[in-house]
Amino acid sequence: MPSRLLAGVFFICVGFTALCAEGHFHLNAQIEEVYEQIIHLRFEEAEEAIQIIKEGNPENLLIYHVENYIDFFKVFIGESETDLRTFEINKDIRLQKLKEGNKSSPYYNFCQAEVLLQWALARAKFDETIRAGWDINKAYKLLVENEKRFPDFELNKKSLSIIHTMIGSIKGLKKGLIKVFTSLSGSVSQGVGEMDELYNWTFSSHSMFNREVWMIRAMTALHIEDDEDKAYALIDLPGIRHTQSPLIDFIRATIALRSGHTVEGIAILEKAKASSTFPFHFLDFLLGREKLNRLEPGAKKHLIDFVQSYSGKNYLKEAYQKLAWYEWAVKGDEKGYFHWLQYCLSEGQTLIGEDEAALQEGMKAILPHRMLLRARLLFDGEDYKGAKETLESIDLYDLPPADQLEYQYRMARVHQMMGQWENAIHHFGYVLHNRFGEATYFRCSAALQMARITAVHLSCRQALRYTDLCLDISPEFHGNSLHQKARILRERIREGVMACNVNPERS
Repeated sequence: MPSRLLAGVFFICVGFTALCAEGHFHLNAQIEEVYEQIIHLRFEEAEEAIQIIKEGNPENLLIYHVENYIDFFKVFIGESETDLRTFEINKDIRLQKLKEGNKSSPYYNFCQAEVLLQWALARAKFDETIRAGWDINKAYKLLVENEKRFPDFELNKKSLSIIHTMIGSIKGLKKGLIKVFTSLSGSVSQGVGEMDELYNWTFSSHSMFNREVWMIRAMTALHIEDDEDKAYALIDLPGIRHTQSPLIDFIRATIALRSGHTVEGIAILEKAKASSTFPFHFLDFLLGREKLNRLEPGAKKHLIDFVQSYSGKNYLKEAYQKLAWYEWAVKGDEKGYFHWLQYCLSEGQTLIGEDEAALQEGMKAILPHRMLLRARLLFDGEDYKGAKETLESIDLYDLPPADQLEYQYRMARVHQMMGQWENAIHHFGYVLHNRFGEATYFRCSAALQMARITAVHLSCRQALRYTDLCLDISPEFHGNSLHQKARILRERIREGVMACNVNPERS
């Protein structure tokens, strides 16, 4: 056969092979480097590297999964609805590319499910609950099938555990509708168990997703298990502390602030803000809020930077509320308080409890008791001694009934955090038995705190009664959050996850 003909046949064969080549999923150094750039929010670098990978190794479809992180973080952090609509077309393109991959790989279903779940979380930011629900349902089906086909593929638990935990934390009518219209199922204990298995697996693996798994586990401990100390211990790993990522620092700071490490949390936020190459305006909100809790003058600048630069809708009402509090609690400026408070009526939305509370305050337009407000801020800033002294400076009997209720609640919380649980029970008892506050946040939260105290110091039976009381109260705001915490506490007690001091004489 002439050499020219041989060459022709060769190139035809090569071309046909390339045309028919099935996409594969291969983790390599290039993919890992792109993932690192994304986790560090260096999106421009990552996008350039992604283009090089697509041109040099187009059959490696794993790059489409990693690429989706960029759109997800841009939407989730920036909360721009314009970005959501602009990037939405990318989701369908990536899913189609991933479906061209090798079906015998455990990454085939896993990557599709991850893309769907990320978009569900992004949609939830904009209250697109129905569309988010369908994406979660599709992701769940893929993951369940993957678990059956590849039971040893541990990464499957990364997303499946989140779905199981999330579904397990939903109760009542919503849970019933989910069962009717979707294939979703799960419990909090199931999801947490899966997370623990995956978390333990990371220490014997070299997966690039390890830190992501650690972050998910820590946030679950904080928000689902309501265990702040456990969450803080989980973020104290060297592999997390030494990671120079504003995203990871944001999560570390959030947990540090919630678990009684305010100074450390503020320092981590300052570091994250200085190192972020992507506009991360929420860091300013957190810094402003936490510095306000310490009554620091620098709080105002951060809050103003946030409301002027942030393009999202969540936390705007709260930010304006905090600016109003700054003027009154720190400066004693009544006019300044009402100037900022008016924006709570017109700006942002009320998808979260904090914004709903800010709207309620704006609608009431009543100047709060200044010393009660200062005590609240000092408590939130973990200066319990300062909060107690501030409360003790107030003449309780000069307060109107609503402020007396708040006084008793805040004094109870101070005693609780100072470890003086018997004094805390005394003051919480006043809140719970005062008919003036029958359907208030203070009474609902007091019932939850009493459940926590009695579970540790008295009996499970009493604790369960208080969780039921909490669930029976419908407060003006923060109801969903308080009720979810009460349900999770009740489930932990009933499943024996939380050991109670069972004392028959006091049950």
